[in-house]
Amino acid sequence: NAAFIRPTADPAVVEVVAVKGKAERGESFRFSRSLIATAAAGSVAVLNPGVASHSIDALGIVAALCAPVVVDSTIVGYLYADRRRGGTHIHQDAGGYFDAMAKLAGLGLANLRRRTVETRQADLERELIAAQEAQRYLLPPPSGSVGRVEYAMNSRPGRLLSGDLFSVLPLRDSRVACFMGDVSGKGTAAAVLMSGVQARLSAVLTRTGDLR
Repeated sequence: NAAFIRPTADPAVVEVVAVKGKAERGESFRFSRSLIATAAAGSVAVLNPGVASHSIDALGIVAALCAPVVVDSTIVGYLYADRRRGGTHIHQDAGGYFDAMAKLAGLGLANLRRRTVETRQADLERELIAAQEAQRYLLPPPSGSVGRVEYAMNSRPGRLLSGDLFSVLPLRDSRVACFMGDVSGKGTAAAVLMSGVQARLSAVLTRTGDLR
């Protein structure tokens, strides 16, 4: 029997993630918890033939191995294998081989985590660039004229997003409204507040022509 076992937030509880053995045929996979506890110290645990305990005898385990899988100095799982009723021999190099397999598993999981982080980072950067483009639409063109008012402006965000406020709006009775401001701070929080204030000011001025 072989399994990949994962620790949980409760130190007394572990989760069987994958199994090769009897559990594949519908039986619940049971294992030596004492071996898991030994491997939790950070090294390969080896159960040699002849070692007896109530749980080991009840499961019919005659030999077993358990190695911790480590990612960034944290145990994220265990490779577990045992032999039950039908053989007793454990090769003298089995512990070293199992340790090497656990290290390979740790490297594989670390690579998967790195790729996940990279994918999330790329997605976040795309979203920020899209937000930057949307924010540009809230600002008027860099230069132009509205009624008798000519203007020129240039917004340079300290990051991808900024809190710059600026607009020139035509009002009734040949009037022109102009507002400018800068939200305290930088980045997403400032940009979200800027977008709300910009939209609110533009809507009120266009509808009523007065902020009072």
